[in-house]
Amino acid sequence: MTQGQVVAGRYEIIEKLGAGGMAVVYRAKDLKLDRFVTCKVLREEHLTNDESIRRFMIEARAVASLNHPNIVNVYDVGHEGSINYIVMEYIDGVTLKELIERKAPFDDVEALGVAIQIASALAHAHQNGIIHRDIKPQNILVTPSGTVKVTDFGIARSIHVRSEALSGSTMGSVHYFSPEQARGSYVDYKSDLYSLGIVMFEMITGTLPFDGDDSVDVAFMHVNDALPDMMVLNPNISKNMERIIIRLTQKAADERYESAEKLLVDMRITIANPKTASIPDNTYEDEDEDDDTTNKGFWLMRYKIELAAVATAIVILVIALVFILPMLSGRNKDHVQVPQLVGLTIDDAVKRAGNEQLSVFIQEEVFDEEAARGIVLEQGYLPGSGNLKRGDVINVVVSLGSYKNAIPDLTNIELNAAKAKLVDYDFELVVLEEYSNDTPAKIIIRQSPAANEPATPDAKITVVVSMGVKRRSVDVPHLVGLKEAAAKTKLIDEGLEIGSIERDHSTNYPAGTVISQTVDGGRDVPSGTIVGLVVSLGPAPASAVPSETAPATTDDTALSSSATPSETEDDITGTEDIEETPTPDNNGGEKTVTLSLTPNIADDVETFVLTIMKKTDENYVEVYRAEHTRYDRPINVQVQGTGKVEFHMMVDGINVGSQVVDFDR
Repeated sequence: MTQGQVVAGRYEIIEKLGAGGMAVVYRAKDLKLDRFVTCKVLREEHLTNDESIRRFMIEARAVASLNHPNIVNVYDVGHEGSINYIVMEYIDGVTLKELIERKAPFDDVEALGVAIQIASALAHAHQNGIIHRDIKPQNILVTPSGTVKVTDFGIARSIHVRSEALSGSTMGSVHYFSPEQARGSYVDYKSDLYSLGIVMFEMITGTLPFDGDDSVDVAFMHVNDALPDMMVLNPNISKNMERIIIRLTQKAADERYESAEKLLVDMRITIANPKTASIPDNTYEDEDEDDDTTNKGFWLMRYKIELAAVATAIVILVIALVFILPMLSGRNKDHVQVPQLVGLTIDDAVKRAGNEQLSVFIQEEVFDEEAARGIVLEQGYLPGSGNLKRGDVINVVVSLGSYKNAIPDLTNIELNAAKAKLVDYDFELVVLEEYSNDTPAKIIIRQSPAANEPATPDAKITVVVSMGVKRRSVDVPHLVGLKEAAAKTKLIDEGLEIGSIERDHSTNYPAGTVISQTVDGGRDVPSGTIVGLVVSLGPAPASAVPSETAPATTDDTALSSSATPSETEDDITGTEDIEETPTPDNNGGEKTVTLSLTPNIADDVETFVLTIMKKTDENYVEVYRAEHTRYDRPINVQVQGTGKVEFHMMVDGINVGSQVVDFDR
């Protein structure tokens, strides 16, 4: 929803206060009654879920039926189009969590003054069939006048409805869970009493009784671990205060107080008589006895309770004056407004707080099925409700994302493909390598944890990548001076790969022989190593004069197939045929003739370079050079000239014949 938007023609949205798994909370103005209210709106993602809408409205109407000075009032419930909303009393104060952080440990009177008001609110809710299920200091507001208000019945349930198991929607409250909530068992009003006991423990010691590395560990502690010794943490608490908290936090629900009403009796006796040796077991049942002594004791006790209640209100008012009003005044230039951090990423929250010269401390990280990893779920100070001094720290609770992330299957794919598959996860990938006779190189052989196993978002996934077959070590053969075909055979025999074949002119090595190799001979390398070759083309033709021993013709007839080959190269046998086809193409006085050549080469020669030299008055000029394969038959080459011109043909630098062409014919 946006600022200025009006709901039901009456409630104008002022600002967003916070968000949870089910709803978003806004500060709004009731235009009809001219007062600020809190407007709680069902999240958009639940709008298509009829069951979510039904439960939201049933719970809203159930809470609206409650009317108690220590419960935030619900003014209106309804829906407009796709908007389902609850309008509640707006509390301009701070949370009990903030007071604990600033003031704890509380003394008995201070702690009981707060706890009595919470217990009174719970008694009223339980009498009306409502279980809160999420009692924690963050859901207890304290007004500037010292009144305690229980809020956020967002996951409240009827006493007659069986609770669900532990879920992401309540993970943030795990420090105050009852054992039955942690186990996913049946939850009743005694679960609220257990949570109140944990809140009281925190008030009088300044610490939580159970804490751990993650929320699941803490939940298990509620089920299995004994409550820490409060007297060690705070020697100043009374024995009766200790007994009340111990009884509230019993693992078995039937060993706790039978009701909030009976709890209130013991609390009031303790606050009126803090040094009493013990709380009478029959206090609640004996209130109606008629003997004079009992009546006198009862009225004396009631007088003390009322006196203590006044004292408690004064104590809370002092707390409010000391800690709340300075935050609300806004007159001190050294104070700043508390920014809204809930719903932001932790990086954005740090930046927003930094703009106000405030710091952010991650007090807790919890798993949450609704919020993505890194999103702020809760903050220590109510945004916009008061001022902080520059340099103060705001504690926040940050989401770790969903607790269970199914690990994808990464086996039998390339490593790069696996990395791409993990883009949407926060897993850390650890890569190991090993040789494999069965899996091709770069393919993942196995992984740990296995596919589909649950893992925390920052879990490590180890994959083993194949390096292919382990190759033996071989010595590279000396190939320089060998013919090309022989060099290739040696490489294959040694288990090496033939690389690129380049060709170059050489006066030291005959055409067709190896001039150099890319990996030196005698070097120890793994089998399969690639070795390239440079093969000689013979002497460079630009300075070469056709061999005098090479056969040549002086007329315009083609060389016969019996032409004598070069004496130094017995695998080149000359040309089988040279045909000339004159073309009457005037090119600056010259004509063009196409020579059709069919070289006769040895069987082991796969490629060769054909060169054609044109004889001029003083020397020879190269007019054609190209590499061909043994399968190029015939090779058509166009040459130009006037009159009679002598051309010489060379294969791999060896003169294999000549032809006189009469361009005037």
